[in-house]
Amino acid sequence: MKRNFVQSDPKMVITVLTLIVVSMCGVVGSTACQEKDRLPSKYLIRDRYIGWVRINYGVKDAPSLPIEGGFYVLRIPETGLLNTSSQGEEGLAQDEYYYLSDGVPRKLSHDVNNDMIWGHVGLGTHTVAGHDPTVFEEFFVGTQEQYEHIGVKCKNDELRPIIGPIEKCPPLPAPKSVLQSQ
Repeated sequence: MKRNFVQSDPKMVITVLTLIVVSMCGVVGSTACQEKDRLPSKYLIRDRYIGWVRINYGVKDAPSLPIEGGFYVLRIPETGLLNTSSQGEEGLAQDEYYYLSDGVPRKLSHDVNNDMIWGHVGLGTHTVAGHDPTVFEEFFVGTQEQYEHIGVKCKNDELRPIIGPIEKCPPLPAPKSVLQSQ
């Protein structure tokens, strides 16, 4: 009677299976390790700001981002537009978002039922004829209702977000509760 591989040498089967599992873990592990970590960012936004924020990276003659406590610190002006000579970094990090009132930061919620950051574009590029491409990131600050009723519709002729407080957006019919500040 002919024996199959499993019946012939159980130790060999265990060895082969172990090699297969270890090899697969190595392949999966090495792919997972390719996503590098980056220094996290701390966004400081004017208290009660609602609207689009944009950070332009690699802007000549703009100040670089300070690093405090292991975070890049991004102080977003009232215009919602921040230019920096720092280069945007790709990778994984736990960024933090704060409303800033009289110098006192208040962390914005990341609770599933009360998120305040929407439509985040991390390190996109925009090219204008005759200029170098701009590396940027954008996001909307506000409640989900504000984002859905105002933020997604607050676009320019090129269908890009209009950066700044929602007052800069064209008039849109929206429930009064949406326009109220936090």
